[in-house]
Amino acid sequence: MPSAPMPKVPMKPGAASSSEMPKMPEKPSKSAEILAEKEAAEKEAAKKEAAKKEAAKKEAAKKEAAKKEAAEKEAAKKEAAEKEAAKKEILMETQRILQYDVTRYLNEFFILNLPATCELNDVRVVFRKFSLLLHPDKSSNIISEPQQQERVRQAFVAVKAAADKAKTTVQVHRPPPPPQPSQPRPRGAQMGKRCAHPHCDFQVTHITFGGFCCKWCHLTSVLGDPIRHGRKCHGKLSQNLERAEPVEPDVPMKSERVGEC
Repeated sequence: MPSAPMPKVPMKPGAASSSEMPKMPEKPSKSAEILAEKEAAEKEAAKKEAAKKEAAKKEAAKKEAAKKEAAEKEAAKKEAAEKEAAKKEILMETQRILQYDVTRYLNEFFILNLPATCELNDVRVVFRKFSLLLHPDKSSNIISEPQQQERVRQAFVAVKAAADKAKTTVQVHRPPPPPQPSQPRPRGAQMGKRCAHPHCDFQVTHITFGGFCCKWCHLTSVLGDPIRHGRKCHGKLSQNLERAEPVEPDVPMKSERVGEC
C-alpha cells in the first residue's frame, strides 16, 4: 500500500528558506594576516622615517637661521667698528689740519703731511687720499653732529688750498734738479777681444773704436749691412774667443757718411 505524501507545513511570512540563508564570512587565512601585519608595520616605519626626516630638516633650518643671524650680527659689529675707526681718523686729521694756517710759508706741506722735497705726483696722491676721507659727501655718512661736520668741511677746504699751493711751489718756485753725471763707458775693457760684430773675427786694437775693430764694422753692425772694414782696421785675427761688448766708438760714423774711418 503506497505511503501518503507528507503534508506541506506552511512557512511563516518573512521567513527565508534554507537556500536563501545568509552565508557566514570566511575566516582569513594565517598568511593573509601575516602579510597585513607586515604592511602595517612598513607603513608605520615609513611614517616614523618621514617624521624623523621632517624633524631633521626643521633642525637644520633652525641652525641655518641661527648661523645667518650670528653672521649678520658679526657683520653689523664689524661695520660699526670700522665706522667708529673711520670717525676717529677723520676727527684726528681734522684737528691736525686746522692747527695750521695754509697761507704761511711751507704750511701746505705740513697740512698734506709731505716733505718739502716731494714731487708733483706725491701731492696728487695725498690730495686724493684726503678727498676720500674728508670730502663732505663721504664724511657726512660717518659724522652726524653738525658742529663736527662743519669742522670737517673747513679741514677739506684747507687741504684743497694746501694742495693747490703745493703744486704751484713744486712746478714754479722749485729749481730743476741738477743734471746727473753721465755713466763712464768701459773704455779699454774691450781691448784684445774679438770684434762685437757677429760676423767679424778681427781683434779690437783701438780704444777709441769701443768694442769694434773699426768704425765701419760698427756702422755695418748697426745698419745690418754686409761687413766692411776701413783702412784704420788692423785686420788682425783675435786669438781670444770672448767677443767684446757692443760699445760704440767715441765718434761713431753716421749712416750718410761714406768717408774712411
